[in-house]
Amino acid sequence: MNTLKMVIAICCLIFPAVAMASENDVTASENEKAEYILCSVINVIECRPGMDCLESSAEAIKIPQFIKIDLDEKKLSDATVKDSIKSTSIKSMVRQNGDIILQGSEIGRGWSVIISEQTGKFSATISEDDFGFIIFGSCMAI
Repeated sequence: MNTLKMVIAICCLIFPAVAMASENDVTASENEKAEYILCSVINVIECRPGMDCLESSAEAIKIPQFIKIDLDEKKLSDATVKDSIKSTSIKSMVRQNGDIILQGSEIGRGWSVIISEQTGKFSATISEDDFGFIIFGSCMAI
């Protein structure tokens, strides 16, 4: 597995993923070392129907500023809390054209994250029927 990948969700700490079947699901072999990725939320944009989109923050939308992704265990957790029990499972991880794509949903919200394996940059969305968030950040292997 490549060493530079990701998140957010990011936003993903809030949402356990819904499985999406794919021939390209990311899986680690038994001989591979677990990979961890640390991601930082840089920009958050909040949008509502019929209104202008506004800049926001990780704190304002109640997601961690730093997110730890364990690709082997398929979990996302708050990187600021040691041994955080607040985590979410990733059920869909697809590696495609140099990107890692994560998707899922929880409590009526859907999320999607794409991470560039080359640059470590990511973008993510969290959506519900009456609002949505676009999140940008950077990740690094740890």
